[in-house]
Amino acid sequence: MDKHFCPQFMFLGLLLTPFFPKLAPLHFTTLRPNATAREVAHENEVVALLKWKASLDVNSQSLLSSWDSNGSNPCNTWIGIRCNKAGRVGYVKLSDFGLRGRLHDLDFSSLNHVVYLDMFNNSLYGTIPSNIGNLSKLHYLDLALNFLSGPIPPEIGLLTNVWYFSLYHNNITGSIPQQIGLLRKLVTFDLGFNYITGIIPSFIGNLTHLYFLALPNNGLSGCIPSTIFSNLTNLQYLYLYSNQLSGPIPGEVGMVRSLRDLELADNHLTGQIPASIGNLSNLIDLILRVNQLSGLIPEEIGKLHSMYDLQLGANNLEGNIPSSIGNLGRLKYLSLYDNNFTGKILSSLKNCTRLYRIDLRSNEFSENISQNFGMYSNLNYIDLSDNSFYGELSVTWGHCRNLTGFKASNNNLSGKIPDEIGGASQLEVLDLSSNRLTGRIPQIFDKFISLLDLRLNNNKLSGDIPSTIGKLSKLLHLNLAENNLSGPIPLEIGECKELLDSNLSQNALTGKIPFQIGEMNSLETVDLSHNMLIGELPQQLGELKSFQIMNFSHNELSGSVPSSFSQCLSLVLVNISYNQLEGPLPNIAAFRKAPFDALRNNKDLK
Repeated sequence: MDKHFCPQFMFLGLLLTPFFPKLAPLHFTTLRPNATAREVAHENEVVALLKWKASLDVNSQSLLSSWDSNGSNPCNTWIGIRCNKAGRVGYVKLSDFGLRGRLHDLDFSSLNHVVYLDMFNNSLYGTIPSNIGNLSKLHYLDLALNFLSGPIPPEIGLLTNVWYFSLYHNNITGSIPQQIGLLRKLVTFDLGFNYITGIIPSFIGNLTHLYFLALPNNGLSGCIPSTIFSNLTNLQYLYLYSNQLSGPIPGEVGMVRSLRDLELADNHLTGQIPASIGNLSNLIDLILRVNQLSGLIPEEIGKLHSMYDLQLGANNLEGNIPSSIGNLGRLKYLSLYDNNFTGKILSSLKNCTRLYRIDLRSNEFSENISQNFGMYSNLNYIDLSDNSFYGELSVTWGHCRNLTGFKASNNNLSGKIPDEIGGASQLEVLDLSSNRLTGRIPQIFDKFISLLDLRLNNNKLSGDIPSTIGKLSKLLHLNLAENNLSGPIPLEIGECKELLDSNLSQNALTGKIPFQIGEMNSLETVDLSHNMLIGELPQQLGELKSFQIMNFSHNELSGSVPSSFSQCLSLVLVNISYNQLEGPLPNIAAFRKAPFDALRNNKDLK
């Protein structure tokens, strides 16, 4: 699944719920939510915190107004501060405060009883101070979503009690220090979205309690250490995507039987997908897109009965899709785009009835779509473009009530567009271009009230453009070019007020250009070339404020170019050649600087 959130946040949320009963109490084992009157923080702790507050910007200081030097007790009156039984500051929780200042100005050497430090989502900058190593009792460290820079200090290796460590989304540079290998209690380790370089060190494999390992969106290179898979038997979430990793996926991947989410996308990984991946019976997400993987998808993929999201797009994979993929009854997202797959696939997916999003574009699949398309009541998006699918569109498509995107361009589809497709009334994108579809465009546009993009170009469609096209009030893109459409352009097209571009070229359209087109105020591009249109250009066209490209060439238009075009300063490209136009050209650059071929073969343009 293409994630628009970072899964580590989901994991953090789970850690703070009873879903992890053995882990959550670690936050509070030595802390009390309130302190008694005699539990007063140590003086040097108070001084350190007040000094750091004073180093922050003015707004940040106001957010910490409860931190004052007038004898108030940090243990029970200072926001974000809690103390342990001995009255020492043990808990610093300042997440989402909007604090701005340098972390380096906080004297950690005076806070050596802190077990919980959470400064998630602030505007802290500068380097991580080396004296953070004084927090020897620390269990939980979250500095994610700040602007910290520089390398991770080697003193981090002194935090041997830490089980949660996150520097996610900062500006950290340098390599992963070897001292990280000393943090043997780590359960969560997240350095994602930084500028860390170098290799993934093999000592990561020594952190045998790791449950969540996230190093995505960095500059890491080299191979994935096999020890990650051979030693980390508790690992459930592994995120290494968007780096520069190379080499094969280690065969040892099959040893991490607890793994639920494996994301290695956007790297330079080569070789085959290991057959041992079939051992990962708990795997829910397998994201390997945008690599250089080759060979066949192993038959063992069918053993992953928990699979929810399978993304193998943009690799060099080839051959037939194993029929065992039909065993993935829980599969919701399937992405195989831009590979060299051949043969059939739709017949194998009939049992995957929960599918929500399918992307098979840019392969060499060849299959009768009318016979093998299954029933997918949950289907939201499917892209079959740039393959060799053939056959007719089934009435089954109309049962996809939740379908918002249907793309099947550049295939060998034939027959008529069935009226029943109107049942897919949630469609936003319908692209059936570059096929062999015949017959009339069905009168079903009144069903597609959400349609944004309609592309039926380069087929053999005939008959009139349905007047119901005016019901597409949200339409942005319309392309009906290169068909055998005839009759007039329906006046109702003017109701498509949001339309940005319209291409009706290379048909047999007759009649006049409707003046209603000039009332489509969002219109940027119109191509009506290579038709049999007659009459004059509507004056309203020149009044369009966003009009940029106009191609009316190869028609039978007559009269003069309306003077209103002199105010159409947005226009940059025109072609009115091969018509019967005459008279003066508007005095704007689009006409005056137009090449000869864009104006040629008219009656008497001046």
